[in-house]
Amino acid sequence: MSSSIKSTAASKASAIKLTSWTSLVIRLLEFVLGLTVLGSYASDLQHPPKDFKDGKWVFATITATLSVFAAVIHGFMPFVDALSTSAYVVWDLIVSILFWAVFGSFAKMYLHQKDSKRMSNIIWIDLICAMLWLASAFGGLVRVYKRKSRFEVTEKV
Repeated sequence: MSSSIKSTAASKASAIKLTSWTSLVIRLLEFVLGLTVLGSYASDLQHPPKDFKDGKWVFATITATLSVFAAVIHGFMPFVDALSTSAYVVWDLIVSILFWAVFGSFAKMYLHQKDSKRMSNIIWIDLICAMLWLASAFGGLVRVYKRKSRFEVTEKV
């Protein structure tokens, strides 16, 4: 009986480690790609292209900045309580929505242009960022649900 309890505890510990590593890798990707997007749009603010729309570039720069800061904060605090995780889910969803807006506005401008290869590449990085932040929100939602159901089981016993 005690060996089955030990194996169950070991499997739960390995699942927690895998979840933590997966979350850390996603946060690292969000950080690196956020820096890439930030550098691209910020350089365009410094040296505007011919079809420059100031508001769109500022919005994209702010979104990327929020993304980078959030990835650093979330990445350095992987083990948090359920309340913080709930707040992270909401924040991840907000950043994802912001990146979807950035992707949509710049895809409309640059997706079908042949002469702006750099901007068409950045558009796809915007899309990847939006999907990564959505995946983070979904993963956080799953963790919140698992913690909530675990607490409910503990209270019933």
